[in-house]
Amino acid sequence: MTETPVEETKNFGAAVIGIREVATAISLAIAAFAIYAISWHFDDILSRDAISYLRTAEGSEPGFLFLPVFIWSEMYRHGLDPAYWGIVLNMAAVAAAGGLLFLLALKLFRSFSVALAGGLLFVFNPLVMRYSFELQREPLLLFFQVAALAGIIGGLSHRLAWWLVGGICTAAAFLCRFEGIECLVFEMIWLAWSWLRPKETQQRRKIVLDAVVFVAAFCLSLSLYCLAAGLPVVELLLKIAGKAKGMG
Repeated sequence: MTETPVEETKNFGAAVIGIREVATAISLAIAAFAIYAISWHFDDILSRDAISYLRTAEGSEPGFLFLPVFIWSEMYRHGLDPAYWGIVLNMAAVAAAGGLLFLLALKLFRSFSVALAGGLLFVFNPLVMRYSFELQREPLLLFFQVAALAGIIGGLSHRLAWWLVGGICTAAAFLCRFEGIECLVFEMIWLAWSWLRPKETQQRRKIVLDAVVFVAAFCLSLSLYCLAAGLPVVELLLKIAGKAKGMG
């Protein structure tokens, strides 16, 4: 019997995530964090970019206040050393992204072995491992991109809470590096394609509502960040325009 589009969406990613799967994700994240920490112990030299970010965070050097830099500046303000705790946060973010990616792959492919292989390939990728114990923006970018993808995939069942999570995490990824906008572009393409497929009027209304919640969460998150960081919205828009011009 052929499934209708509505049934197809409901059955998407129907894999059950239980105690074993959650325990595996946590174990994967803990193992990854331990390996990163050991690697960091033997190579704890700060890169030139990291030193520049630290100077921006402490206010001694001008620079755009990306989300990771803002977090590091708050560490300074509360008496914490971002050269240490910032790297600990980065390692935790990449390790958590690996565990989340395992659960996401399990929902998508419904295969424990495939999901575990994907999680292992991610957390123990040499480039990912290298960036995990660097004071760079990429570790938090990776975490928020995986979290945004999880929100988008969860939102396929038309649950607005997932679209809210997806929009917030996409904004956070975007504030780590402007390449994080990829999640927003991907989502808009996906929603447009879903809307164009033959569907009932009610289904199309749900898709429009999903898109509104996602975009509203994205824009509101950017606005709240600008307010919290004391960053003029105009400066953010000019930075985006400059990045777009450079890419073009």
